[in-house]
Amino acid sequence: MADKEKILNMIEAGARTCDIVKALGVPESTVRNIRKAKSEVKKNIESAKNYFPKAGPSRGIHERSVKNHMLLITEYFLLNWLTRRLEEKQSVDGEEIRRTAREYYAGVCAKKKVKNPPYITASKGWLQRFKKRCSIKHASYKGEIASADVEAAKAFILVAKQIIDEGNYSPDPVFNCDETACYWRRAPASTFIPKEVKQAPGHKLAKDKFSVLFTCNASGECKMKPLVIYKFAKPYSFTNCDMENLPNCIWLHNASGYMTIPISVIWFDKHFVPDAKRHCKKKNIPFKVVLFLDNGPGHAKFLVWRHPAVQVVFMPPNTTAKLQPLDQELIANMKLIFYGYLHDKIKRATDSRKKMKDIEKLVSSREEEVATPDPQAAPSSPASLIASTSAQLATPQTPHSPVASTSAVPPVASDVLSMKQFWKKFQIKQVVDLMSRSWSEITLKTIRHAWSPLLPHLKLQEEERQKQETLLQHNKFHSTSSQHGCSGQ
Repeated sequence: MADKEKILNMIEAGARTCDIVKALGVPESTVRNIRKAKSEVKKNIESAKNYFPKAGPSRGIHERSVKNHMLLITEYFLLNWLTRRLEEKQSVDGEEIRRTAREYYAGVCAKKKVKNPPYITASKGWLQRFKKRCSIKHASYKGEIASADVEAAKAFILVAKQIIDEGNYSPDPVFNCDETACYWRRAPASTFIPKEVKQAPGHKLAKDKFSVLFTCNASGECKMKPLVIYKFAKPYSFTNCDMENLPNCIWLHNASGYMTIPISVIWFDKHFVPDAKRHCKKKNIPFKVVLFLDNGPGHAKFLVWRHPAVQVVFMPPNTTAKLQPLDQELIANMKLIFYGYLHDKIKRATDSRKKMKDIEKLVSSREEEVATPDPQAAPSSPASLIASTSAQLATPQTPHSPVASTSAVPPVASDVLSMKQFWKKFQIKQVVDLMSRSWSEITLKTIRHAWSPLLPHLKLQEEERQKQETLLQHNKFHSTSSQHGCSGQ
């Protein structure tokens, strides 16, 4: 619309067609068509401005012909409808947009008393152009963010800051914990296949899982041992282990494998309080901590008065997705690392490739044949060489054949497993080890960044601390350089 409005203004100013083409870089036919239908174009531009007053070059909404004037009005009301649906936190798909566009179009034509209006299909192509004109994009819901109480979250940030200021807490005694479900027998959901293959054979999705509770402080220097909640007290893979003193996790159990109030009390009394006390002693600060919890049904509300040195603060309902540090990125990063290790373990256990030396032997033998060609023979093309090598690999070889050890169908090694065999041998103890290793690899920087939504003032303090460290390093470097310069003289 903006380009055509410029062309129209230049035409009305008396500019020649060739001058407009040179100035704006538009086709000559476009300028001539606008010159012929000058009055209609001007009318449509004014109409578009009335319905889209904020439209400009960035919005990209262009004017319509007289025949499609009703569609312009329809898109205006359709955009308002989309905005309203977003405020109502309701989902909208492409088919619903197209159907609503047809309804609005019929209503606008009836209101304007248009006789025999042209029928619109609101096709998928129209939908793509409408999204481009009105700057609409497709988005996915992120976890619990759709049901988050934004106003309560904003208010609680001030409450959290007041708690920190009144208690004079540093980042070290400020803790948060959150639990999540870990589906430990989840195979990769996608793969690459040749174009000729129509569908990838998949595996039945297993639902084996356990719950795990993670705890860390705001400074990132205290990551407590994860609490694993499983259905069994002592699985077979832990036969020779002391379940009360596992080196990399805390093991508790119940029939469901979920966090419950009794388990939360046991974890608080026997594990959180002693670990927090040890951390405070290590940092040489008084044992006085604050623990932020969400309003999950498994978290006992009476923990607020459970210990005099621990201030337990429950966050408002439906604010976890906005505020809770562990739910921001820490658990997601841990799972990303965990499933990376798991899928790598699957690949190494189920990959039936031959050893690289067998491949090198075959390639070197083929290269020798190519290096000493028969002078009477016709030159071979790369395609023929590949075809002959493939045929050689596909042909069964006798034990005395020179390439018998490099046949195309490699013998399955005894240590190569199928997916079914792999899951049978993969035990819960290995899962716990991988999970603990993944949790230990969460960096200090990631933890401190995850606390920013709940305690934004800590982020400012961290940035100031980093500036001071950078300044000290800079001054130290310059002082060292000057000393070396003086000794050199």
